[in-house]
Amino acid sequence: MKNINRIARNTCTGCLACEYVCPANAICHKTDKFGFFYPEVSERICIDCGWCLAYCPSESVDFPLIEAECYAANWRNETYNQQSTSGGVFAAIAKMFLSKKGVVYGAAASLEMDEGYSVEHQEIENQEQIYLLQGSKYVQSSMDRALPKIGQRLKEERDVLFCGTPCQVAAVKRIFHGSDHLYTLDLVCHGVPSQQMLKDYISMIEKKNRGKVVKIEFRDKKKGWESVEGTIWIQRNNSVEELPFESFFSSYYGLFMRGETYRESCYSCQYASADRVGDITIGDFWGIEETNPDIAEKLDKKYGISVCIVNSEKGKQMMEQATMLTRVHVQLQDAQIHSQNLNEPSKHSPLRQAVLSAYSEGGWEAVDRVYLKHVGLKSYVNNRWYRMLKKIKDSILKSQEYPNLRGRA
Repeated sequence: MKNINRIARNTCTGCLACEYVCPANAICHKTDKFGFFYPEVSERICIDCGWCLAYCPSESVDFPLIEAECYAANWRNETYNQQSTSGGVFAAIAKMFLSKKGVVYGAAASLEMDEGYSVEHQEIENQEQIYLLQGSKYVQSSMDRALPKIGQRLKEERDVLFCGTPCQVAAVKRIFHGSDHLYTLDLVCHGVPSQQMLKDYISMIEKKNRGKVVKIEFRDKKKGWESVEGTIWIQRNNSVEELPFESFFSSYYGLFMRGETYRESCYSCQYASADRVGDITIGDFWGIEETNPDIAEKLDKKYGISVCIVNSEKGKQMMEQATMLTRVHVQLQDAQIHSQNLNEPSKHSPLRQAVLSAYSEGGWEAVDRVYLKHVGLKSYVNNRWYRMLKKIKDSILKSQEYPNLRGRA
């Protein structure tokens, strides 16, 4: 078999590279019952050229061959930083690219009346559009409309910055291999649920609250950089109300954080290690206050702190040109301590099978019931205890730091 059908489903990442390169248009993508993209080959049209396999990242991976350099970094621009989930590194590099007449591609979310919530890779050409690509979207984005545009821009010899999950970056690099105008940022990725799952979750929220979801933020920086809490805005009549979007309360968010709803290939991800596929790898620098307390203080965590792993000569070039960044060299091992996906792929528990079975039989409302029964209440209680103990600890530390404040109102 000389086509993509020989690729096992548990290794297919849904990057759509095969569909893009097929010269016979014999491949289209379909979604399975859980909403994940998979290629479908028309054997009647297929000419057995093998191009789909040649360009498939699951067949082979091209990792950069230089010794990686690792930095803790952020951009203290109030406007761009508040829109960023982490330290604003993507926004800084994107701004630098756009100032030189390049184009930038990243995941953008939209809430359409007919199609609901969707995430796809989009192109931006001016700095006022950067906000569209900022912020976390904990769902798999679609690239089918972006790939032809990227090819066109590279033919025009315009510099292209592509930011995405490692498997998406690997696909883009395979398709446009050898282009001097292609630059890539890969994300430290946990894994991706399907867009169908998120749409069904939103529909359940709208039904319960008798309103229309108009905006979602998976990580709300107003609640602090280290917070994994977001916000859902729902419109009822003529008013918009904010609802908490938290992992201990939301079945979608909670199952994402536990790693139960990802694409099958995420659990054997070949990019979840210190060997990275992008020119630069970016993500949250979790645990920096423990591993590098002096650097954490210097960078000021209120702005968020990103880990930046420079993996290629192009990566070095980008970091040197992004002069607005504040960056400090650190050991890569320090960044790996509290970041599982710089060491190994995410894992799931036996709960995953119960979740998928419930979803296929009763939609997200059935998943919600499974979550509340097995996780939700326990997670909520544990979270309440954690917050209370943390508040007590912070109060004790503050009284030790300022002893004269003891006993005062």
